[in-house]
This record gives sequence, C-alpha cells and structure tokens, in this order.
Amino acid sequence: MAAVNFPNNPSNGDTFTSGNTVFTYDSSHTRWSGVTTVNGIQLNSLSVGAEPSASGDGDLSYNNTTGVFTYTPPDLSTMGASSDLLSFTANGAVSAGNLVVLNSAGTVSAVASSVAGQSTSQSQTSNLHYDDQSQTTWYDSVNEEHVFLKGGRYARITLDNGQQDATIEATGTITIGSSTTSNMQGCTIPGTSAGLALAVNTLYLVKNDGSTVSTSASVSLGTTTWETDDNNERLFCFDNGDAYLFLKKQGSDVMWALPINYHVANNTISLGTAVTTTLWENDWGNPMIVKDKHGVYWWFKNDVPDPSTAGSRELGYCNISSSSGVFSHTTKKTIALSGNGNGHASYNNNWDGENQMRYSAYTDMFMQTYQTANADIGFGAFKETTTGSGTLALKSRTDIETAPLDSGTWGQVVMIPSQTNTNVAFMWSRRLNSDGGWGQHFGTINSSGSWTETTVYKATPAYSDNNSGQTAKFTCLLEDAGGGFIRHSTGFHTLQNIKIHVPRMDTSTNAHNWIGIASTSVADTQSVEVHLSTGLSDEHTGLTVGSKYYAAADGTLTATETGSYGLVGEALSATTLQLVSEADLSSYATLISPSLVGAPTAPTVTAGNSSTKIATTAFVSDALTAADTISLTALKAEVAASADFAAFKTRIAAL
Repeated sequence: MAAVNFPNNPSNGDTFTSGNTVFTYDSSHTRWSGVTTVNGIQLNSLSVGAEPSASGDGDLSYNNTTGVFTYTPPDLSTMGASSDLLSFTANGAVSAGNLVVLNSAGTVSAVASSVAGQSTSQSQTSNLHYDDQSQTTWYDSVNEEHVFLKGGRYARITLDNGQQDATIEATGTITIGSSTTSNMQGCTIPGTSAGLALAVNTLYLVKNDGSTVSTSASVSLGTTTWETDDNNERLFCFDNGDAYLFLKKQGSDVMWALPINYHVANNTISLGTAVTTTLWENDWGNPMIVKDKHGVYWWFKNDVPDPSTAGSRELGYCNISSSSGVFSHTTKKTIALSGNGNGHASYNNNWDGENQMRYSAYTDMFMQTYQTANADIGFGAFKETTTGSGTLALKSRTDIETAPLDSGTWGQVVMIPSQTNTNVAFMWSRRLNSDGGWGQHFGTINSSGSWTETTVYKATPAYSDNNSGQTAKFTCLLEDAGGGFIRHSTGFHTLQNIKIHVPRMDTSTNAHNWIGIASTSVADTQSVEVHLSTGLSDEHTGLTVGSKYYAAADGTLTATETGSYGLVGEALSATTLQLVSEADLSSYATLISPSLVGAPTAPTVTAGNSSTKIATTAFVSDALTAADTISLTALKAEVAASADFAAFKTRIAAL
C-alpha cells in the first residue's frame, strides 16, 4: 500500500484525494476519514432474483447492471412420460398396458400363449400342385423361415409370435426337376439361408434371399440308375459341416456315401468321390439315417425276411461314423418287431412307404411309427443299452389309434418328438371315400418308453373340402414341441391348397421374452411406443400401490409370482407401474438371519478373540489346543510342587 501525504494545518471539512480514496478532515476528532470508491456493483448490491417458471435446461444467469443472479429450473413435465419410450412397428395388433416381445425383424408383437392340444389351420395357399408327391422343406436360419418346395413351386413360411401364427409370405415358381418330377428331397444347410434339393438325378443348391427363392447352382448325379421310388432311398446328413448324400443303386445291396462340396456365397456345388458300403439290403422297408446327441449316426431299415408272413418284420440297424470323409459302419443288427399282426411294420404288406424314425435328444430314445395289418397305428421306443455299445433295445411299443387308416389304401403317420421335454405329437391321415379324415395325438413318454396320451384332435376332410377321398401328407416344419407342420395331398392329383398348422402339446408362451409395455393399442403394421425397462407405464387400472406385478402367460400383469414369467415392476399408483430390471438374487443370502446351505467358509479370527465375530472350526480347534497346553503346563507345575500324588489326583478330578 502506497504512503499518503496529508496537507499541513487543515481546517474542519477540508478534503483531498489519494488514488481512489477521498479523505475529509474532522477537527473535533483531529483526524482524516477516508472513503474509497469502486466502479461497478458493490458487494452489498448483489442479490438473488425471484425464481421464474420451469423452462429450458436449468440455466443460472447474472445481470451485471443490477447485480441480480437468476436460476431458471428445467422443464421436467415430459421427461417421465417420454424418456423411457421407444417407437416400433407392430407385427399384429397390440394392446395398451400389455407386454410385448421383440421379433427378429425389429418389430414387436403381443405376448402370445396357447392352450394344450391346440391345433388350428393358420394359413393356406394354392397353386403348389403340379406333381403332388414331390415335396421337401428346409429351415432358413438366417431369415428364420421355412422354405417349402413342391413340384416346381415354393412357399416361404414363417412362424411368428412364439410360433403362434403361421404365415405364407410369398409363393412363386422355381426350376427343380419338372412338373413330372417325383419324390423330391432336400435338407437344410446349417447356419445359412440355403438348402439342398434333389430331384431325379440332379442336385440343386437353393437359396433364399428373404424375398425370393432361386436355384443358384446344380450338379448331375451322373448316368447311374439310382433308386427313385421313395424319398428315403436318398438321404442327406451333415457331419461337422461336411454334407453327404446316401444313395442306393437300383437292384443292388450297395449304399453310396457321396460327399457334397458346396459354397453358398459363391453359388457353387460339386460332388466328391463316392464311398461304397454293403450296408443296404435289397428288400422291403425304407432306410433312414438319424444322428443322436452323442454325435453318432444310426442307420435304420425295416426288413421283411418273408413279406408274405404276418409278424415277420424286424428292424435292421447299425451305427456309422466318418473319418476324413470316409464312412465306416459296424455289423448290422436286428430287433424282432413281431406281434399284433405285422408288429412294428411301417405299413401293412401292401404298402411300406411312410415309415418314420425320429430321435429325441431329451429322452435319448429313437421312436418309430408303425401300422399293423389291421391298420392300427402306434410307435415303438428304442434306446441304446449302454452309451457307445451300438446295441439297441425295444423299450416299449404303444398302439396310438385303432384302425384310423383304411387297410389297403394310402395313409401316413408322422411324429414330432420334442428335443427339450418328453412331449410327442403324432399326425395321421387316411384315405376313405367317406371323409378322408386326419387327426393328431398329443402325449408324453417316460424313461421306459411308455406312452401317455394327453390330447386328441381329429378333423376332416384329409385335404380340402372339395377333395375328400384323398390322403393328407404331413411335412414337419420344426422338430420340437410346438413346431408347425404342412398338410397337403399325396397321390397323383392336381390338388392346389396346402395348409399350415401349429400343433401344441402343452401350454406355450413367450412371455419370458418381454421387453416392455405398449403405451397405446394399435393394429398390425402401425407404429407403437413401448415403455422399456426402468420406465413408467401409466396405462393401467386397479393397481395396488407398493405391490409387485409379474408377467402372465397371456401378456397381462399378475400380482401372483408363482408360475409367472419374471418381475415386471412395482405399482406407484392405481394407474402407474415402475418397470424394473431385476437380477435373479434367489441364490444369495440375506443380511438378516441368513439360512446358509452347503459348506460355507469364513475368515478365522486371531486366537483368544472374545468378540462377536464368527468362530470357525479352525478357531475352535486352535482354542482347544491352546487350552490343553495351559492345563498341561499347570499340571506339570503342580506335580513338581507336590510331594505326594493326592493333590495331583484332586487336580485331575477338578478338570
């Protein structure tokens, strides 16, 4: 601070200025009083202004003329209603306040559930006739749809809303064989949008681009005369991504394993060098190749040592394996299938065309449909005696339906075993001039292979209302519980319609996949905003404040946790639900009075600690050892100080 030079001999009231301070002389007190002046707002001029209405994002402003600070609170009136909302396109109608699921296409659908035994015709199309015996299907895992090929035409089929609805998205023509092609067969190429289709002696690579289906490449099987009189004479299998086609020469006992070289992206397909075996036998019965969950392929064939003798049927089988593209097999074994007419014949002696051998990974059993000479249908369950033994045993056989198929006419029995539980669905058809009926049986099998029926569904006619007298043929879409199937005709008739069904073997729902709650009710293809997890949904009525609500099978809310499909949220009012995303804490102990299971561990405290800390077994053991040491030391001292053992005896008794 600079020195100030005051005037000499001042009079009362004299002033002078030094810097920004004005001094005034006070003669009554004999002193100079200074007042400092500063430009701008003084500290005593600062203030906080009145708070205005909420708007903006919460700014703090300052007026350098008046010295007033003003805080404007943010506008939160719309944040609770919109921050948790995300817009989707509805696939099917959805209702406000109900749960929705996200589809693979990015759309949302209402949670769907079905009742046990439900079987409904969800969709149908026409102009897939040409030759009615020629059909195949494969599953496109990329576009999540099935492609159904039939006599030079195709249909693209999706099962939406948790397989609740079957939809034919498009149909068109495709060049596979010709209108006279018989017994086309195909399979899925795993992990791709393509499949393989075999028609006559040409193998096709068929692609699905999501809007059309086309044959992108083909290769001839050559001039060899292959068996073509039945679908199952030509079999596909995939072994670690390598594809093989199993063929049989007409009039021979030779099976050919033909490697298939394919490249979906490059649209190329070719055949490798065939490997031959003598596994096939030139007699009745269709061969089948099935892969089990242990990675082993099994070859099956119904044998008829004497077709004229009732009860002479047997099942021929063996397991086969591949190494460097070369298939090998063990010696063929047989199981007698006699009893009740022709026993486990696939059909009676006049027809052997539609035998089915399926495998259930859940039960680790092979299942085979059959028809007796009396036209009864049923199934037999087979299981390997010991894993890796290569020997099967017949666990049980069960007649499913008494004479549903008119003996001597065309018919079919197929099954869909579940891969995740014990459910099995059977579809059967018959050709009768009266109604041409068909039906379904639902049930479960136990560990002994015995069948327990739960639901029966029967319908007529077999194919369409104006074509009674024909036989329905079934093509499975999904080999699992709740999978769909196609119903169409057999025979050489130019029938047009195919129908898609979604059979149910138990109550099914996709409620566990819910992503949020619809804010409004909209129709199919309309835009809908969905309240997502942790948001607020206020489209409800009658909620109990503080109560938790769970997902019900039909997409509504329930206050009952038992049998629910996850916690949805907690009620803040009678109309508002706070959605939550709660982890499963069922395996964790509470802090208050926990009930521990197993062999829990805890830190071991220092010996001698007498606090409320947990005493582990190690702590107790150490304490006992220490106590023993102290007692022994005292005893030794007492013995040493005693001239006789009377006192020692008294001391021992006192311990």
